[in-house]
Amino acid sequence: MRARTILVVDDDAIFHSNVIKTLGRAYFVTSATSEAEFRREFRPYTFDLIILDMRLESGREGLQLLREILSYDELQPVIMVSAYGDTDAVLDSVELGALMFLHKQEFTPELLARMVEAV
Repeated sequence: MRARTILVVDDDAIFHSNVIKTLGRAYFVTSATSEAEFRREFRPYTFDLIILDMRLESGREGLQLLREILSYDELQPVIMVSAYGDTDAVLDSVELGALMFLHKQEFTPELLARMVEAV
């Protein structure tokens, strides 16, 4: 059986580290902390799941990356995360095709691990 692979794209060092530590116990995790790193790591049909931060360097480029990811593979599972309570961002990400949107302040890496297992 092939190991399940996850790409975590997030520039919050503490959150990023906690997620990788938690998910790394059960999954092969690749990480990117910027849009540039994402572009070096992402290849269509490579990851079973992508966890994508709404805001990386400036603004809402996570939505741009979500569009790009889903243009290659409309069935690619993506979970959007953000530390900001931007209702429009939540709606936009779900409308574009994200499986779910999680607010970083409202869940722990362990809860995320359970959600990832469910996906």
